[in-house]
Amino acid sequence: LTSEGKPFNIHNIIRRWAPPNENDTNAYIQRVVKISGIPEFQQLSEPGKRGDQLVKVLKGMTIVENGIKEEQVPMEAIIEGYWLANPYGWLEETLPQQTLSAP
Repeated sequence: LTSEGKPFNIHNIIRRWAPPNENDTNAYIQRVVKISGIPEFQQLSEPGKRGDQLVKVLKGMTIVENGIKEEQVPMEAIIEGYWLANPYGWLEETLPQQTLSAP
């Protein structure tokens, strides 16, 4: 996830990947804000420094993209998905070891 050189926050990430000409971007942003508990314009910590913020955003985006309920997406599934996409990523350094499973 990137925000095209703009501040790394929910607003800019979603506006980049779910532009208004294709989505109800404002509703998408507000839903991810509600699910993640992270304010729309709060600067997200860089991966490797506080990975739990990004995992919460990824969970919110997964719920919105798939039109499913929050309880249908266990955090473990988000973490596992990140492991599969980024086996040498930041999660192993930032989250408690017992919450992670090997790729």
